[in-house]
Amino acid sequence: MSTSTVGVGVRYDENLLETLAGTGDGNYHFAERPDELEDTLQTELASLKATLGRRVSLGLRGVKVKDALNDFGRVHSGRLALPLCVRGARLIWSSV
Repeated sequence: MSTSTVGVGVRYDENLLETLAGTGDGNYHFAERPDELEDTLQTELASLKATLGRRVSLGLRGVKVKDALNDFGRVHSGRLALPLCVRGARLIWSSV
């Protein structure tokens, strides 16, 4: 489950909403007026439909990783924690 947030108008705590969305693995949106919320919700629903995997990790057997050219974290088992897997997104891997 993810948490996305929307700030409407100018009287809200932008830092709080951005933090909630970031911590909740969601998106932060801004709508100047309430009538703009429909587009924001459509965007969120399209994102949910395109999501193929969340909290995906990658582990390699028989290989020792010397260095990684990314900032992927690691899960408790030592596997690489991959970003949200969305239809059409590409991860580029290289080996030496």
